[in-house]
Amino acid sequence: MKKGLTRIFAVLLALVLAMTVSLTALADSTPLIYRVSDSEGHEIYMLGTIHVGDESMYPIRGIDQVLDKCDVVAFELSETEMPLADEEEEDIDLWSLVSELLSCVQLGGSKLDDDTLDRMSQIEGLEGISALAYFMKPSALAGTVEVTLMENAGVTSEQGVEMYLMQLARDRGLQIVGLETAEEQDAALASGGDALYLYEVKCVVEDPEGYVEAIRQMLKAWAEGDR
Repeated sequence: MKKGLTRIFAVLLALVLAMTVSLTALADSTPLIYRVSDSEGHEIYMLGTIHVGDESMYPIRGIDQVLDKCDVVAFELSETEMPLADEEEEDIDLWSLVSELLSCVQLGGSKLDDDTLDRMSQIEGLEGISALAYFMKPSALAGTVEVTLMENAGVTSEQGVEMYLMQLARDRGLQIVGLETAEEQDAALASGGDALYLYEVKCVVEDPEGYVEAIRQMLKAWAEGDR
């Protein structure tokens, strides 16, 4: 009975919000930026982002006009947990670096078949990783493989949408807040289980060209907008 009442409340809440909040796609933006407003004049702008990118994705049409109307910009992570590239180079803390490396270690973590290890060793930038796979957490190995392939193709996190928008927000002196922490993200990613990450690695190294092409198609779809 309690579960049923909860569902009814959720439906009623959704209906109330639908009646009091307006959602509009800005016609002069690419990709689409959505404006949420209420009867009291409050406005929130929403833009879906991608963690990686390349220079062909910028500038984002319409983003300057939106940021000029904002006081606060919210990202997945705060600016202290998502430093810009130049700050990462300037503020290198040895203990933090060691801690980050140790967080990727798990003896016997990534047990892969010989064929997958051989394919991995033939990919530029991953030659030595195949020998270390056994000592890496599956989630760390999957991330390393994917990032290496993307960087080989000229797609980097430094050119990701979050980094681009954070720099624009900083240049304007806007308040920047994070919606979650890095620990929360890591826990969510790890919830998929080791088997899922090992399968991911196997699929990616079996067809690295196909993986890179899929990423490029995703970036292209994002940049052109979904109309």
